[in-house]
Amino acid sequence: MIVRVYRVIQEFHHTSLGKPIPVGSVVYTEDGVAGWVAVSPPAVPDPLATFIGGVEIAGLQALVRSELLASHGVILEAEAQQEKQASLGFSTWEEESNPVLRAAPQPNRPGYYPCDRHVELRTATIEDSFSDTKIHLETMRRQEWGEVRLVGAYREDNGKFVKCGKGAGNAVLSVWDFHPNDQTPDRTPINWDLKECVVSVGEVGEGGRQVDVVLGPDVHAARGGGIRLVSGVLDGRNRSVGVSYMAALQLDAESRPRSSAVRVFVSYPLGCKETYVLRLATYRRLGTF
Repeated sequence: MIVRVYRVIQEFHHTSLGKPIPVGSVVYTEDGVAGWVAVSPPAVPDPLATFIGGVEIAGLQALVRSELLASHGVILEAEAQQEKQASLGFSTWEEESNPVLRAAPQPNRPGYYPCDRHVELRTATIEDSFSDTKIHLETMRRQEWGEVRLVGAYREDNGKFVKCGKGAGNAVLSVWDFHPNDQTPDRTPINWDLKECVVSVGEVGEGGRQVDVVLGPDVHAARGGGIRLVSGVLDGRNRSVGVSYMAALQLDAESRPRSSAVRVFVSYPLGCKETYVLRLATYRRLGTF
């Protein structure tokens, strides 16, 4: 038997419960029509930590169409488990005599495959500000991905940031964009999934470095842009900052191309030339990498 799992992505009231169902709750269903509700804050790793046992919620597909629920994966349940779970459907941590059913959601959407990306970013320079290459399978030579561009290196002038020209010896901020494309000469942006984003540095000198990573930087916040994925400080004690998700973010470039772009900001002391590594755990369709 296959049990489908849905995650609540927008809080709503439902007559079956008589109380609001918060974001982060999990709904399990065997037939796609009705399901059982497990309420758990998003930060809790195990969605069955708090379970409203024996309470059924109806009209699941209508909730999905209303974008209140999103698909979160499936569970394959063994025959022996089916008999033990028949009375309630699922066990909780507190029910020690019953086995606990764990959900193992697929991190990405079907048809997308992992592509772990590592990009070198170099501060206080213009001509050689990043390195992003892959091996060509036929020639075995390095070739550019063509998915990274330098937005600019900036100096500070009377409290304002001014883009540097040919030299960047007095720069204090460097900015890059990462935007996956279909790897054709047209470089058409693609839909992709993001599961992890980390920025790290091997060694830094005196003073802190501020790192910010923003999704959809050119899209207004009211339209779902300007999402701050990462914001942190790198110094002698902390050499990496990042974020990782249980289920990957699904980024849509087909309807709004710039909404799937990621922008990296690195602030640093005057003229410091350092190398950072941007790591992105991505998923994308076959033929696009």
